[in-house]
Amino acid sequence: MSAIKKKRSSKAKSGFIREDWRGRVDPAFLRWWSSRKENAALGKITDPKQFEQKHTDWLRKAAAANRAFNEAVRQKKNSVATKIQAAIVKPLDIEGPLAIPPPPSGRDAVFYPMNPELCPIFRDIVFLKYGITFRDLIWQIDIEKNATAHRKLMAVHRDYWGLLTKKRFADLKLKFSLDHFQILTSGLDFGLDKLTPDELADCLDEICPCSQKHSPEYLKKLCPRIKRACNLLTENQ
Repeated sequence: MSAIKKKRSSKAKSGFIREDWRGRVDPAFLRWWSSRKENAALGKITDPKQFEQKHTDWLRKAAAANRAFNEAVRQKKNSVATKIQAAIVKPLDIEGPLAIPPPPSGRDAVFYPMNPELCPIFRDIVFLKYGITFRDLIWQIDIEKNATAHRKLMAVHRDYWGLLTKKRFADLKLKFSLDHFQILTSGLDFGLDKLTPDELADCLDEICPCSQKHSPEYLKKLCPRIKRACNLLTENQ
């Protein structure tokens, strides 16, 4: 993402006093994402003792942030983010619930292989890469016999394998960055949509695990694209 070349202006119009953006975003949301950013930064620490100390401190703060965020989510009666994620991972009509057989008596837990396409992460990749759901992609392949859609499915399999082996989400070529998509969609429930592009850029600079500078101009283009995609998801629920 391109760095910001000009200093952002935080001045309000004459005669208008605007509340700081932190006052318009749920503090539990900010604490939770700040803890995720701190966790991402732990991977850059090379000294074992320093890492252990920082990690122990992070665990304590992250546990409190997680409890507060879960409680804030629980209080949301009509969560937009929950609807969006449910639409992304929604199973095919002929798919049944996942049933894992219990381990034999007296034996350790058995690890069962899983079809990658049943994994929520696989279906997340489909949407983040192409802006459509797994259900839509399979319809294009199996019903419409669309060869391009089949190539897209194979590309998702390669990305999924990359995540299992050596890649991170940041290494994948996606339409939407995972961090940005998750922050912006979950933030719809916690006040992020009330921020101006400049304020949103400042907010993401503070809490986003990607640890890059966020351009207001980039966000002006990204936010409408994500909202349009999410509107299509929730309308089809």
